[in-house]
Amino acid sequence: MTEEEQLSTCIADAFTFSDQVLIEKAIQPRELEVAAFQVGDEIIVTKPGEIRCPEGSFYTFEEKYSEGSSSNTQIEALDLSEEQVACIRDYAHQAFKQLRLKDMSRIDFFLTENGTVLVNEINTFPGMTPISMFLNWSSIMG
Repeated sequence: MTEEEQLSTCIADAFTFSDQVLIEKAIQPRELEVAAFQVGDEIIVTKPGEIRCPEGSFYTFEEKYSEGSSSNTQIEALDLSEEQVACIRDYAHQAFKQLRLKDMSRIDFFLTENGTVLVNEINTFPGMTPISMFLNWSSIMG
């Protein structure tokens, strides 16, 4: 939904499905992700990779899974500061540990236009699609 005047109606409609509704601020972030996995007692977090969608579009379900997707992936995201990379890897490490994850996960982040790093989602069963960056990371990690 992009029209502000529709907001009240949409919220009221959402409450017909549940007594709890989550409203998120719309942002145009960079979409970054890392692989996090455990080897013995060590948690390993890769450098961030990036999903790049065509200008002005959003990484929708269709864009993610269709053969005609025009998005591309970069195994290592470009133009990130050392501080941003460290922050993303630290957040991923903390999430992996605090949520008591094991084996493998892909942890997705948003990087806002003002440089704020936000955790988007954690995928505990990554690598199940042909375009999976997790599979690419695994192959280069050896």
